Amino acid sequence: MSTEGIPFEVKMNHSAYTKAETIEEVAATMAFEGMELTEEDLQLLYAYKTGRISDYVTQK
Repeated sequence: MSTEGIPFEVKMNHSAYTKAETIEEVAATMAFEGMELTEEDLQLLYAYKTGRISDYVTQK
């Protein structure tokens, strides 16, 4: 797998975090930066992480 912005192959290991833990980590990081996530934001993240929506939909 390669992308335009990265001139070498990138492999991602499976996360040791559960889906809920991943979302909690994102929310905590955003809050640390002063950007609180709304309930709608959290639902969108969960829908993306569980595969109910694709990244194409989230980019709109």
